[in-house]
Amino acid sequence: MTIENELEIILEFAEDKPNSLVRPNKTLLSYTDNQKKNFSYASNEHINELKKKLIKGRKKTFKEPKTFPDLAVYEFLKENKNYSDEIIQKVIEYHYDAMGAENILGHFLEEFINQNKNDDSWIWCSGSVVDKIDFIQKVENENEETSWRALQVKASSNTENSSSSEVRENTEILFWCRRNATKKNSQNWDKLQEFISNENLNEENFLEFLRGKAKN
Repeated sequence: MTIENELEIILEFAEDKPNSLVRPNKTLLSYTDNQKKNFSYASNEHINELKKKLIKGRKKTFKEPKTFPDLAVYEFLKENKNYSDEIIQKVIEYHYDAMGAENILGHFLEEFINQNKNDDSWIWCSGSVVDKIDFIQKVENENEETSWRALQVKASSNTENSSSSEVRENTEILFWCRRNATKKNSQNWDKLQEFISNENLNEENFLEFLRGKAKN
């Protein structure tokens, strides 16, 4: 399926706005305040921008964080843990690297799912083209009636913010979180396979996928 085909289905989903998934009068497609000044919602200009975001959102790579570490944190650790200046410098360096990896992990998780879903009915809404929804599925029954499924994906239970959880309130949006941050080695791929049935969606394959990304 081409990007154009996928975008067409995304636009259809946003136009249908199924009551079980979207609150009434809610704008679904990504639309910034700046764009409101330049073109109208769902116009040709808007759709062209969405296509660009959809494509660009699938080409993210690892980048160093743009924020700088708070040195007060490390001054505290230095005294509390009796770390030497050399160790503290390494802690800063490693923490900085880990933050960069954590920032891109959610994207890689979605990319991994997209590559292994083996089901073209699930569409990856990359580039945040749909508000706080990562995958959608168009389902057509025997009576040629259309229904929809929407899925939110999170890498860890401690990475979800209030806005992403609030959008699910009083809806049937599916939610899957890869790991429980408060339990050691607690992954939950079986739950994902209830939505997207593919045994390749597992932790071992995901880690191998990450190793490949790290080498590129």
